[in-house]
Amino acid sequence: MAIQIFRFKNFPKEIPYKNTKELPLSIILPFKNEASNLPNLLKSLKDLNYSNHEFIFVDDSSVDKGSDIIRNHSSPLLLVTNKKEPGKKGALETGIAHAKNNFVITWDTDITVHSEILKEFNQYFQQNKDMILGPFSFSAKNNFIANYGMLENSSLVAFGLMDAKANKPNMANGANFGFKRDLFLSLGGYSSNKAHAGGDDEFLMHLFMKTGAKIAALSSRNAMVYSQSMPTWKSFIHQRIRWGKKVKEYPNGLIKKYLISQLLFIAYLTLSILAICNNQYLPLTLVLGAKVTIDLTWFIAIKPFFQIKIDYAYALLSSVFQILIIPLVFIHVLIGKAEWKGRDI
Repeated sequence: MAIQIFRFKNFPKEIPYKNTKELPLSIILPFKNEASNLPNLLKSLKDLNYSNHEFIFVDDSSVDKGSDIIRNHSSPLLLVTNKKEPGKKGALETGIAHAKNNFVITWDTDITVHSEILKEFNQYFQQNKDMILGPFSFSAKNNFIANYGMLENSSLVAFGLMDAKANKPNMANGANFGFKRDLFLSLGGYSSNKAHAGGDDEFLMHLFMKTGAKIAALSSRNAMVYSQSMPTWKSFIHQRIRWGKKVKEYPNGLIKKYLISQLLFIAYLTLSILAICNNQYLPLTLVLGAKVTIDLTWFIAIKPFFQIKIDYAYALLSSVFQILIIPLVFIHVLIGKAEWKGRDI
């Protein structure tokens, strides 16, 4: 972990803008039942410091007033309806079909964005990058599950950024994602993984990687998008199941890493239970103390970049309960079912 903290603290997080020319960007925003989140997003879009762009909102079978919010917005926004296959991939393909530009960015609609974010994408597209992985951060309400999700997600994003900077990308998130439209279409888009509800980001990244595409990761705070952590255990577990279901389609090396990490936590949980049953509290306390110390040191290291507020009581509980939560999610991935946006996954 000390090596990981050193890596994170020493990779560049701010790159000065070298070119002021604005490439034309198409931003695709699929949404389903996001009426409560759209006003905050639209407010942040108003403040964007970039003029050469188009916004394409794609309604994916919403039953709320989201489309009305888009129609009544003062800025020019293109609103289309997903008439392809239901789900996010179909909505994204609908948006891409309407895009006028080759440089495409996808955002979720439960986020807010920094005013300089499109400049960050622009400078990497100008370096002839084929795909750009953007960072994201979470804010948390004053409860345990939201804080746990914030800390775990921020950690995952940090590891993903470091791997991408080392030219070994293994994580992407469609909430903040960019790629070239022509390469996307030449590779058949999402046709190779339509059977999966998720994976519009990571499956596409692996597909691009097979072609030798140039993939870059944005590591500036200006490139960050912000969302809320899952508010309930049910939504959190279902989100993790959705992520975990994609793993069997990963390259073999990543599958092995995922399985090893899960088995380590299962072993940790098993040993903890055995220690308690046999009244071996000293070894358990030493091991838990070491884990908590390492985790808190890591949280402190990533805190400035993600600009998150850490409640250290919740952070301590998160470190301990992770031993239980990760095996629980893994079991659900293997044998459980979940629902996401009203669809079974």
